[in-house]
Amino acid sequence: MPQWHVGPQDRAARQSVHAAELAVLLEELRLAHGGSRTVALSGEPWIGKTRLARLLARQAARQDWAVAWGQPARDGAPYPFHPLVDALDDWAAAAAPAALERLGAGRVRVLARLLPALGGDAETARGLDAHAVPRVLRALLEVVAGPGGLLLVLDDAHRAGPEMAWFAEELVRRPPSAAVLTVLVHRSGPAARELTRIADEDDAVRRVVLRPLPRAAAGQLLPAGLDPLSRELALRDAAGVPGLLRALATAAGPPRDGLPPPGPPDAERPTQAPAPSARPPREPGAPARTAARAVRPAPGGGAAAQDARDGGAAAGVQGGEPPVPAGGPHGLGGLPPAWGGGPPAQAESQAARGKEPPTQGEGPAARGKGPAVRGEEPPARGEGPAVRGEEPPTQAESQAVRREESPGRGGGQGPVVRGGESPGRGRGPVVGGRGDGGGCREVHGVFELAVGAAEWAVGAAPLDLRALSPLARRTMTAAAVVGDPFAVPAVAATAALPVADVLRAVDELHGEGVLRPCSRAGWFRFARPVVRALTYQAAGPAARHVLRERALTALREPGGHGGTAVAALLAEAEVLTGPQAALLAEQAHATVFVRPAWAARAALRVAQRPGAPLSARLLLCRARVVGGRCAEAVGEYARLWPGPGGFGPSPAVWAEAAVWRSRALRLLGARAQARRALRSGPAEERAVLAAAHAELAALLLESGPSTRGSALVAARRAVRAVPRGDVAARGHALALVAAAHAAGGEGGPAREVAGEAEPLLSGLDRWQAAPVVEAWRWLGEAALAGGDPARAGYWFGGGLDLALHHGQRSLLGRLAFGFAQSRLHSGDPVSAVFHSRFAAAEFEQLGAYAHTAASKDLEGVCEHASRRQAEANSQNILSSREREVAMLIGPGLTNQQIASRLDISVKTVETYMARIFKKMGANSRAQVAFLMSGAPTSPSAL
Repeated sequence: MPQWHVGPQDRAARQSVHAAELAVLLEELRLAHGGSRTVALSGEPWIGKTRLARLLARQAARQDWAVAWGQPARDGAPYPFHPLVDALDDWAAAAAPAALERLGAGRVRVLARLLPALGGDAETARGLDAHAVPRVLRALLEVVAGPGGLLLVLDDAHRAGPEMAWFAEELVRRPPSAAVLTVLVHRSGPAARELTRIADEDDAVRRVVLRPLPRAAAGQLLPAGLDPLSRELALRDAAGVPGLLRALATAAGPPRDGLPPPGPPDAERPTQAPAPSARPPREPGAPARTAARAVRPAPGGGAAAQDARDGGAAAGVQGGEPPVPAGGPHGLGGLPPAWGGGPPAQAESQAARGKEPPTQGEGPAARGKGPAVRGEEPPARGEGPAVRGEEPPTQAESQAVRREESPGRGGGQGPVVRGGESPGRGRGPVVGGRGDGGGCREVHGVFELAVGAAEWAVGAAPLDLRALSPLARRTMTAAAVVGDPFAVPAVAATAALPVADVLRAVDELHGEGVLRPCSRAGWFRFARPVVRALTYQAAGPAARHVLRERALTALREPGGHGGTAVAALLAEAEVLTGPQAALLAEQAHATVFVRPAWAARAALRVAQRPGAPLSARLLLCRARVVGGRCAEAVGEYARLWPGPGGFGPSPAVWAEAAVWRSRALRLLGARAQARRALRSGPAEERAVLAAAHAELAALLLESGPSTRGSALVAARRAVRAVPRGDVAARGHALALVAAAHAAGGEGGPAREVAGEAEPLLSGLDRWQAAPVVEAWRWLGEAALAGGDPARAGYWFGGGLDLALHHGQRSLLGRLAFGFAQSRLHSGDPVSAVFHSRFAAAEFEQLGAYAHTAASKDLEGVCEHASRRQAEANSQNILSSREREVAMLIGPGLTNQQIASRLDISVKTVETYMARIFKKMGANSRAQVAFLMSGAPTSPSAL
């Protein structure tokens, strides 16, 4: 994953894009001095073909080559051999009569009908022998080239008609007898089929195909200081296409102030799971080989830190839990103390500086002052366990829960968020800092690129569509409003065009590589979904409104599109009828895990209608939890929750709602409230609900070392409660079992259970995996606790990719934190710095300030490791003799003294010193001495 980068304004960054392909073109330019050469430069739209050709033209001009550049007419008007006419007409206008006479009278007569500078036009050009014109043009190239050589660039050659293929064949069969390099720039697709055939069949044509950029190269095109999330989304949506990346970079907004300059490398996340480590299982009590050893709790590290001091030792005495691994209280992939819900001093200091306070209401233990959680204290009066096998709450937690309760209806309606309505009389404690969602950016999933409004693309630079005909541009805009995939009649009705015209435009767009056919006959989709989204946004609000109304009318007709496309349009409609609201709610429920931001907007539209069902509000809460707006969901749940015995005829609905309410609080770091929320649902329904057991297991795993045994019990109950045939839920439950075993130092059982879960999860496609993305985190935690950072990186990285793909912002922080730990222990601290910084930003947006502090602690550790690695690398680049000289600088020896010590001349020492300064990037002897010492301080401090 990522690195901080230089911005597009950096010339070196621009020139590094497709640097290997540019080197091939420059080599062809050099070889053309010995004879004519032809190159076919191809790639998908917006990949950077024209930019690369311009770089070549600049280099050729510096070497005194003549440069001629031509392209087809922008308006699409037919003109035979137009790119060649465009390239050579200026030369003909300025040519001396003697130069033309060298061609011969017959050739000049042909050129006089073809080139406007000599009196030709489109009408006279059409009457020429199309097979004789290429020979005349080949002779003209020999004259234009002269002794210095000619670079002829024909851009968008695929749009020039069959004449361009004839000219290419003429060049291949009878190359010009001069130094001429012809570059045919064309798109990959049906329109360039003939040019591609010629390049494939004849070795005389050098093919240069531009591919999407890898992450590291693509990242160099993004502005410096772009926040980590915007950067990741731009890289995801552009998929390595430079033109799309530049457009998305403008939509991401201005760079955030205060972010550090360039940092971590764009390491690719692993796509194949490494083989399980053969390392023997860790013995109970042995130090855990995880990143936790480097993460230290802030002073007064909260309840989880107290767990490490008291609970861990007590567990060893009681024999129920293994001693706490060295370096942290969890051993579960090194989860920091703050993850237990108690905010460390650093988070409290943030509140003192004017930020929203971290989670409150957990009693003295949450502030590091009360008793530690030991797992088996008697429950509070009247509070039994919600699910059989659940660990009872501690006395401190029970006191905290009673303080959270409000005297309104239901008694125990939990915390609310700032800006939310208080449940009953009074007001519960504030959870998180962004209850109204202010400043919390919605994260769109990839599925949202294909249909519906592209609100996130506001401000994006419009794509360059000038090469398309007006008819194709109009059709493309209508297709973007209808959404992927689309049928031609629906697009024709939306664009108010005859079907025959739309078919012609679709053929053009298909030939240009913008559209591609679907498996369903007569249906098409955009080759890149982000192109659809950018085209939709570029249409303008008034045009979109008119087109949406037409599209809704067309899609309601028999044989129209399915509910997904209609619902996407209805979400922007001004008024909803009853059936339309039902369809919108159905689609929001079906896609809540793959496009949670849209599902939340759709559910809110339905919930705001008079007489809207309760299910719409509960769906809104769930979508907000998945999309990372947990504090808003907590406040809404507090307003909706019934009193004791008030669950009505649908207790199963409330049991599921209790799971999501608990998850929202857990994600915010509010452990005590989360456990109370899980108990607040109907007990009988929760006892048979696998999701309830899984959520309890996750909550207990994050609660500290004293609850690991109970977490294992809950995870096993989740496995038994999974419905038959639900592969995703079973894989999730098994991942929790593996994480619980690993947290207890049971390496063998953890690997065995993980080996059962991994094939289940790996066999899911992205849509099937969407409801259980957190399972990737638990497998990563299990591998990290078992001392296998490479495998942990595979699962954390895969989960992070899935969460980004679906827009599940609530999980980004946890997965980025785990990936940072795995990269740190895999020897890649620079990437770890970026991911820990990414995690801190996501936790802060979520409102989980204790987790933010832990991520910043990890960032500091990774930065220190990165500096040490850079210092070691700076020493490795020196030769043995240079290292000897550099080591003698530390004691303060002068050049004369070094020369005497090594029995060499002073001049030789000065030469070595110049090399050392250049290789190490130092500008003083003090910096060289510092770098050779390996001190843990930044050299800039010198």
